Amino acid sequence: MERAESAGPVVFVDSGGSIAVSHLQFLSDHFLSLGLDFDWMSIRSERTAPPIEDGSLVISCNMRVDRWLEPVRDRVFQVQLPHNLTSLKGSNLSVSKADLNVLPGLQFLQSGAIDSADPRFVIGGYAKWDAVYRERFLQSERRGYLSRRLSIEPEPHWVVFYPTGPNRDFSSNVHQACRVYERLQVKLGSLEFFFCNHSRNNDFETVRRDLDRIGELAARDRHVHVVDGADALPYISACDLFITDIASTVITAISMGKPVLFMGIDCSGPGENMVADFQVGPFWHEVDDPLSVVSRGGPTPEQLELFRRCVAFDDDRNCERITETILLGYRRWRDDRVKGRRRG
Repeated sequence: MERAESAGPVVFVDSGGSIAVSHLQFLSDHFLSLGLDFDWMSIRSERTAPPIEDGSLVISCNMRVDRWLEPVRDRVFQVQLPHNLTSLKGSNLSVSKADLNVLPGLQFLQSGAIDSADPRFVIGGYAKWDAVYRERFLQSERRGYLSRRLSIEPEPHWVVFYPTGPNRDFSSNVHQACRVYERLQVKLGSLEFFFCNHSRNNDFETVRRDLDRIGELAARDRHVHVVDGADALPYISACDLFITDIASTVITAISMGKPVLFMGIDCSGPGENMVADFQVGPFWHEVDDPLSVVSRGGPTPEQLELFRRCVAFDDDRNCERITETILLGYRRWRDDRVKGRRRG
């Protein structure tokens, strides 16, 4: 592993979204464990030229950083890390201007229409996967811990509902939260219902109203719990059934052996033709008896195949691999700059 002196000025760039920020922190924590110093910057405007030192290594999880770095592009080494596993939302890396893009698996490369011969794109791992992998072995402990912390019984069915937050291309299923809970009550009887809020900073007025409704339901019903989507991993680990419209969280639940119901989303724009590839059933609206899915006790063969395409390295060494890949790329870029100056 590279030592701290092998890296120049390192900057992690946070573009504001809680999911992307939490993902970026997995890698920054690994840098800290290696004694690699870095700065952390937050951007709110893509038009502001950043005060970044010449020769810096800049790492981010958001395509907005491409435009933010435009004024200093020839003076920094930019690394882009997708914060999801499938390329469906927020990570159209086929148009990335970064010097290095570290991808989590083969499916990301294929679905993102990325040229596999382009050396700027490398399948090197997924920073968050280290935590996902370790969580696989903590499922019974999580159930007991959360039962005690929330003062709830561990015996009833635990169901996690994790709908996406909308953007210009995708709708949201947040509005279905109360109806999902009501249907589960009828079909499952006693249950604990965990709503994962993926839309905390969303500007859509309709979504804010929907969040208010599920919040009011949670205030009235002690079996309904609202949790931050960025902190969803322990709840997925502890649940008996996972319902979502987010492809990346499907992969997480599959890796833990959870039965999964996928809820379709309405989409348009760049994602329209790709979404169907990741809607791996069974589907929520097609299942008459959710209890039968719980009783099945695991993912379907099709879901397992999706998992294998999306996750190249199913272990807890992803941050290590990503760091090695980044430092190697940075060192080559830095050496090429020195050679270019000598020739000049």
